[in-house]
Amino acid sequence: MQTVRQPSRGDGTIERRVDAVHGAIPEHIRATEWAAGYGVLGVEFASGDLLALRHFPHGTLGAYSTVWHRTVDGVWRMYFDAPHPDRACPRYFGDALFDVERASIDLTWIGPRELRVRAFRRHLVDVEWTVALGSSPSVSLLNAASRLLPPGAATNPTVLDAMARCADVLLGMGGFAATGRSPNGQRFMLRPTWMAPVVQSSARLNGAPLGKFLPSGRTSRLGDFVIPRRPLFAVGWASFGDAPVAVEDVVPDAGDEQGALLSKYVCQRLVSRVMDASQRGVFGGERTFATVMFVDITGFTHLAERREPEEVMQILNRNLAVVVDTIFRYDGAVLKFLGDGVLAAFGVHRQRPDDVQRAAVAALEIHANIRAAQVTVPEDERIRVSIGLQCGDVVCGNIGHRERLDFTIIGDTVNVAQRIQSLAHGGETLVSSDVAAATADGLAVEDARDVAVKGRDKPVRVYRLVDTT
Repeated sequence: MQTVRQPSRGDGTIERRVDAVHGAIPEHIRATEWAAGYGVLGVEFASGDLLALRHFPHGTLGAYSTVWHRTVDGVWRMYFDAPHPDRACPRYFGDALFDVERASIDLTWIGPRELRVRAFRRHLVDVEWTVALGSSPSVSLLNAASRLLPPGAATNPTVLDAMARCADVLLGMGGFAATGRSPNGQRFMLRPTWMAPVVQSSARLNGAPLGKFLPSGRTSRLGDFVIPRRPLFAVGWASFGDAPVAVEDVVPDAGDEQGALLSKYVCQRLVSRVMDASQRGVFGGERTFATVMFVDITGFTHLAERREPEEVMQILNRNLAVVVDTIFRYDGAVLKFLGDGVLAAFGVHRQRPDDVQRAAVAALEIHANIRAAQVTVPEDERIRVSIGLQCGDVVCGNIGHRERLDFTIIGDTVNVAQRIQSLAHGGETLVSSDVAAATADGLAVEDARDVAVKGRDKPVRVYRLVDTT
């Protein structure tokens, strides 16, 4: 079961505000589903991506944090650290989401006004985000009005709507609403008790910077819930009616334990597919478009001849860890270890429009990370890798015997990728013409040549991928 991580308290100012809110929630609100805590309502960046945060240490569902991400295309996903999505924000917003991911979420207050957020899975830091809070006369005025609100009025939907309209006009929030229906159909009511403007923010998503923070971005909606275009931080509570099912304790079942064990031997991104395939039948596969990557450690056979087996294993694992961590960073799936090599694919567990670009950038970064890792090891232990990339249709599924299955990918795309890799020298990535065309806008290739590939009548044109940074 996932452990909910509590934030570093900084000087405790925000936590004291949260505790005060929690203590003042009326009993009739506690009779509904409710949560008390703080959140960043939404921050948009020059890339077009938007990030939001909810941290609720008190509430019906228990303590949880959620990081929201909207892509430039308007697609939403959420990272949550509760034991189940039905015990976090996806319970209310799931119908508007493309994807949800259980993750560890670390919140660290650097003093009273700066918050650092990290959302990460086992090998991958998806989000690194810093938010700095400021002040403004308009927000201070709203906070003063909120403190003067009588307790009875503070839970009146009409009063809250009127306050939301005032805040909307005063701050230019772009249609903020205090009541309405969530995408999953529950009625919601929001009661912010203290707010602060976000005056600076920076973020990296899967290692890539999202660009400049926008003081005024686009307004987004999830059902009646509005993400204001002005980036704001708020402390307060939320209540939800029309709960679909009662909240029950989540008890891990055998499937959870099997999945955790299986993820040690099968790429974590493929565990659900492997378990699903095993339940539906022994054999079978699914056709999908993917970018296939073969990575090989060059010169490793010669190194192994001069070392004891235990030393060879240690050197191999040290360098494979660098390769795999980089593949995971760009959301690739590792399908198989091939002795001193790796078979990976981008797009087999989740389709993304930039899968080819992700694979190409990951290849370049693998070389850079391997070079950096060699600086601290003896010269006779230093290695390089060669990489081959091809994109196209593959079949992903079970092969083998009813008593011994292997979950992998097969097809001409895989064969060509392997052949291309075998032609690459240490420190080099070779790609097919399909990969070169798909990455032409952001990456450079050179040294075009035609090579023969087993099983194909015509030669395949390959290029060397060049790091122009």
